[in-house]
Amino acid sequence: MRRYWPALISLVVLLSPARAWAADDGRGGLARMYPESAPDGSAQIVGAWQDGTFTQLLRSYPEVEPDGTVTIYQWTDGSYTCVRGEYTEQQADGLYTVQLGCDGTVASWPAPPPIATASACNTDVDRLFRTFRIGIGPEADQAARSDLARNAPLGILSSWFNKSQDLQFFDGWRRSGQLNDWWNRGYVLHIVTYEGEPPGISNYRPYHISPQFVSDMQALARIISAPADGKHVVLFSLATEFQTYMQPHNQYNQQTAWYYDALK
Repeated sequence: MRRYWPALISLVVLLSPARAWAADDGRGGLARMYPESAPDGSAQIVGAWQDGTFTQLLRSYPEVEPDGTVTIYQWTDGSYTCVRGEYTEQQADGLYTVQLGCDGTVASWPAPPPIATASACNTDVDRLFRTFRIGIGPEADQAARSDLARNAPLGILSSWFNKSQDLQFFDGWRRSGQLNDWWNRGYVLHIVTYEGEPPGISNYRPYHISPQFVSDMQALARIISAPADGKHVVLFSLATEFQTYMQPHNQYNQQTAWYYDALK
C-alpha cells in the first residue's frame, strides 16, 4: 500500500493528502495493521511496512472523490495511506483482512478472531435481545481494530453521531464494505446521537428538535439499510445526555418544559 506525503507546491503546504503529487517514500507497501497497548494503557493502531519499519496511526477519516469515498489513514510520521476498500476474506489458512489501495495495490494480513460466543452470532431476534453483550466505541472503525476487539468476544461497535457532517463517515463505511464486514463478523452496530454544538443565546441546543435532525436520521437510515434477518442489527441511543441540552441542566420546570416536551 503506497503511503502519501503532503506536497509542498509554490511554498503552499497542502494539509490533506494530494494523490496527484504523491511519491513513494521508499519504505515499500503496508504489510499489515494491528492493535497494541500504548504505554498509558490505551489501545493504538500500528502500521508495519515491508521494509520492517513501524508507524503509529494518528487518525482515519473518509474523503470524497469523483469516483467514490475512500478512507485516509494518517500516520504519526506525517505520511498517509489511501484505502479504497477493506474487507475480510476466508483463505486456506484462515480469515484475512484485505485492503485495496487507491493506487491499485492490495495488502492482506490475518484478521482478528471472529466473535467467539454463540450468543454474539445469534440470528434469532428474540434471543438477540436476551443476551448480554459488551461494546466499545467511540467510532466503529476504531473499535473494530482495538486491542479489546482483538482479544475479547465483543458484540457491539458504537459510533457517535453529533451533527449532519457525520453522515459522511457512515457513508464511507458503507461504500468501503466495512458495514457489511462488521455484520458478517457478528457485530451489532450501535449509534449514539448527541448535540455536539454548544447552546446558543437561548440557552438550549436546537439540533435534536429541528427538521434537520429528522432529515439526517432519514439519510442515515438509508445508508445503513439492510435485510431484516436478525444479522444486520442497528441499535440507537437517541439524544444521549439530553438533560444537558437545556439550561439549567437536570431540571424540568416552567423554563425548560417546552424543550423537553418537544424533544419527547
